[in-house]
Amino acid sequence: MANTSPSRKFSDGATPSRRPLPRRFSELVVIVVLLIMALYTAWSLAEQDRSVEDKALTEARALNRQMMASWAYIDDVQDAINYDADGSYNFKNVYCAAAAKGIAERFTDLSDGYAIRYVRTDPRSVDDTPDAFEEMAISALNDGTALEYYELCNYEGAPVLRYASRLNADESCLKCHGAPRGELDEMGFFKEGMVKGDLAGIASIVVPIESYRLDAQLRMAATLALFLLLLVVMVFVIQKGLKHWVTGPMADANEKLLQANRELEEASGLRDEFLATISHELRTPLSSIIAFTDLWAGKDTGDAGQRELVHQVGQNSKVLLNMVNNMIDTARVDSGKYRLVSEEVDLVDEIVDLRAMAGPLATRKGIDFAASIDSDVPILRSDWTAIHTILGNLVANALSFTDRGGSVCLQATLDAAHQQAVITVADTGCGIAEEDFERIFQKFERPGIEKRADTVGSGLGLGLARNLARMLGGDITVESAIGHGSTFTFTLPLEGKENHEGTRS
Repeated sequence: MANTSPSRKFSDGATPSRRPLPRRFSELVVIVVLLIMALYTAWSLAEQDRSVEDKALTEARALNRQMMASWAYIDDVQDAINYDADGSYNFKNVYCAAAAKGIAERFTDLSDGYAIRYVRTDPRSVDDTPDAFEEMAISALNDGTALEYYELCNYEGAPVLRYASRLNADESCLKCHGAPRGELDEMGFFKEGMVKGDLAGIASIVVPIESYRLDAQLRMAATLALFLLLLVVMVFVIQKGLKHWVTGPMADANEKLLQANRELEEASGLRDEFLATISHELRTPLSSIIAFTDLWAGKDTGDAGQRELVHQVGQNSKVLLNMVNNMIDTARVDSGKYRLVSEEVDLVDEIVDLRAMAGPLATRKGIDFAASIDSDVPILRSDWTAIHTILGNLVANALSFTDRGGSVCLQATLDAAHQQAVITVADTGCGIAEEDFERIFQKFERPGIEKRADTVGSGLGLGLARNLARMLGGDITVESAIGHGSTFTFTLPLEGKENHEGTRS
């Protein structure tokens, strides 16, 4: 039995509305793109300093090579500078270090934010005294394992890359700075006693990086702007695409579904009206016919032939009325309109009624019919009409498929462990093949009926019986074998369901 759960309702009876699919999908895209943008921004900020440092470092190295080239050029033409045309030596105070420092000073004065100078720990001029960064660079480069030292920092209030490269003492340097230590050189300074390869000083270069940072920020802003533009385009395309290919067809399908639902509701109304009409137009005359035949059968007409005819009319009318009742009850169960009523049910009374109803039919067919109930079966709380319909169909089915000389036995017992009554209807009829155990409970399915021309029925009784049993909280099962009869077992809870509206199982 399929159970239906109540749907969620608001105070006005309307179901909760949801945002349109294109909007929800667009919101998801926006969230994903914004997350990507946030991750990209965080990564770009982390990479920005590295990129700026790489560019500034490349520029600093280029400047350093250019200054070293100037230094080497002056060193190469030193003799041409100091010797006059007559071949006499005339020192003109132009040498590699002086030329490099002069070029560095002019470059520094002409550049915006750039600075180049040459310093060492024991300077001959106060202008060559190292600052804090340059002292750290000299210390780092002193052992000769490193050739350069740099860092990003602020210099005179601006962000810069400070770069230092090692200056090694070579042959040309030793003329003024070599041995013997303490001797005056051509410039009048005391020689330091350096040897080739010693640290003669460092070239200190300052490269401004504000323009690099601004360029990186502009590129990042352009990329983010491109992201936003793509986001707008994506949202627009997604909304149009979903509307054209998804929500539009869905709206058309929903409209068709609503129309189909309206038609089904109309059909359901017509079916209910038809069932009401059938209930009145068929049940009423059939009940009247049965009443008339019962009255006629009670009269002593003395004509056995007439009594047999009246009896046949009455029996066939009862069969037809039972078929009509099954058809109407099945339709009510299928449509969910069958309503159970909780009441006290004494199975003793029900079995007495079944014995009175089925006994004469069994006697007429030459079938032994027995019905019993154990004394410990208590009064149940269930639906009497549903139970009567179930047991009536089970007994009628057993009598229909049992031949003369056979037997049908109805027995009710108590299953205390499961708090349920167990009612079995066993017959010695033709039996049912195992592969047909489920088919017999389907509507209009009557396996084996083609072999029995004398058996009538609509094929609704067993299916209706099982559906009602499950609505009551129980079930119906079957055990059978071809040629060895059948046993139908109906389990019924002692405390059934109250005010349950039936649904198809």
